[in-house]
Amino acid sequence: MMVNTYDLNIKPTIEKGTVDRNFRFTDINTRFETFAEKRSSSYCRQLYEIFTRNMRFLLRNRKGLIAIIFNSAFIALLMLSVWHNTGYVPSNQDLIDKYVKNIVIPENPTKENIEAAIND
Repeated sequence: MMVNTYDLNIKPTIEKGTVDRNFRFTDINTRFETFAEKRSSSYCRQLYEIFTRNMRFLLRNRKGLIAIIFNSAFIALLMLSVWHNTGYVPSNQDLIDKYVKNIVIPENPTKENIEAAIND
């Protein structure tokens, strides 16, 4: 029943509409390869338009803007923590003060104290 209704009533209407719509465009001879070949805009203008479009989108999308700001700050802090003190070279005196003095010269510089500090 349903197939007969479609084949007899609905399908011919759809096909007629498709033919009518296609018939409207038979006299158009536009070649899209040459369409607007005389138009041009500078790269700066194109960049400006894309930038303003994206800024409008970001300002309308508050959650996305907050996520971008948070993500950027988090990645910056992560990189800061990873590369903190890179390139810092302590002086020889700082190295001696930090490592050698506490090991070689204990508070009571007896032979037993020095040996105990070296063996630890």
